[in-house]
This record gives sequence, structure tokens and C-alpha cells, in this order.
Amino acid sequence: MNMFEAEYARKDRENEVREVMRASEIKKLLASQQTNAKNDNQSVRNAVGSKLVEWGERLQDGQSAPKPATLKI
Repeated sequence: MNMFEAEYARKDRENEVREVMRASEIKKLLASQQTNAKNDNQSVRNAVGSKLVEWGERLQDGQSAPKPATLKI
């Protein structure tokens, strides 16, 4: 191998390493985004579920259902 081929091979390896590092960072960011979305979905489900339980208890106690215009979750 001459000097130009060695330099080209070295640069090519550096580019491959950079690409692998970039791909791993992207995968890590996507994984963290998915876990955050799951946590957000779970908290929304918990909030809606607790509100539904509250409304069900109110209806069982004989109170009226909340009006849609004044409904707050």
C-alpha cells in the first residue's frame, strides 16, 4: 500500500466509526423518547381513570352528572 491508500483507508475507518456512533446516539434518543411517551400516556390514563371513578361515585351517591360545558378533567 502506498501512502495515499493508507490515508484513504484511515479516513474511511474514521467515517465508519463516526457513523456507528451517530447511529447509536440516535437509537438511544429514540428509546428515551419512547419511554417518556409511555410514562406520559400512563399518567393521562391514571388521571382520566381517577376522574371516572369520582364521577361514578357521585352518580351512585345520587348527585347529578357533571355538565359537559363545565366539565374539567
